[in-house]
Amino acid sequence: STDYDGTWTDVIVGNVAGKGINALTVAPNGWIWAVCTDGRIYVSKNIGLTWTRMHDGSVTAQPLIGVVFVNASLGFAVGDSNTVLRTSNKGDSWTLYTGPAAGTNLTSVSINREGYLFVTASDATMHRSIDYANSWAQILAMGAGTLAKAEFDPKLGYYGYAIHNNAAGVGTMLRSEDGGVSWLAWDTPTNTGLNDLDIVGPNMVYVCGNAAFVAKFDRAAS
Repeated sequence: STDYDGTWTDVIVGNVAGKGINALTVAPNGWIWAVCTDGRIYVSKNIGLTWTRMHDGSVTAQPLIGVVFVNASLGFAVGDSNTVLRTSNKGDSWTLYTGPAAGTNLTSVSINREGYLFVTASDATMHRSIDYANSWAQILAMGAGTLAKAEFDPKLGYYGYAIHNNAAGVGTMLRSEDGGVSWLAWDTPTNTGLNDLDIVGPNMVYVCGNAAFVAKFDRAAS
């Protein structure tokens, strides 16, 4: 859509039939990146009109769940079985790195204003790398359940939001006010599981979940 959701046009990405797209991100240079369930990675350099395959699944065929770019050249993709891929040449080539949680599925990847990487995992842990995936430190462990996602506000890169679903499938929003160093739970309306979030600004985020659940969190209004 180029008219604020007024109309939508189908585009052909080129992913293999039955191998869907799990995540999209827009790099600082405006290129759109897509990662798929068969480890393939695609890019559009013209606002989604046409797409080019940049990784054919040869380095890893694990499902890729999240993707982020620090700048136009440096990007990361994460996925099942502790998979971490890194590119430093605008996606021309991808290298497999050691992930932070052996044997665990990684559920998202994000960056804060310092360019530190944050990865969430299916064992309800969060990990940070300050050297672009060369080493990792666990910074959060929620116990049972899964950490489904973490993101930082795109304007400041300092306020972070994350989703935790406990063993019973009930979701809670988490917030960081210090660039991801610490995380606190927010009062979250009754739900049967949270799936995704969208940050509008440092103090406002929308979250969606199962059974058509949608909620707005507004720190400025509280």
